[in-house]
Amino acid sequence: LSCSSRAEVSLMIHSDDAMLQVNGVFGFCVTGGASGASTHWTVEAKGASPSVRVGAPDKADCTITIGDTDLLALASGKLSGMSAYMSGKMKLKGSMGLAQKIGFLMAPPKSKL
Repeated sequence: LSCSSRAEVSLMIHSDDAMLQVNGVFGFCVTGGASGASTHWTVEAKGASPSVRVGAPDKADCTITIGDTDLLALASGKLSGMSAYMSGKMKLKGSMGLAQKIGFLMAPPKSKL
């Protein structure tokens, strides 16, 4: 499985409500694609219309570089953002405070039961 389609990346973001609470623009550079290719994504988690799109942002508040399989592990909850960062699996540029919200953005909604 790879993070090659907009649908796959959009599914990692669990709700527009979460995106509005994060209030920032993320640039993702996902490495480890076919033949070592990288893919760039923009997650606009602010404003009235949060969105996910292919391509690097013009200006990101936080840029995250992470391997394809590590991003999937992060989104599924099998890897924490702190563990990914401390082990060198995830590299950050920009707002560290915003980067700390990535777990909130990708965390599955909690059951109300």
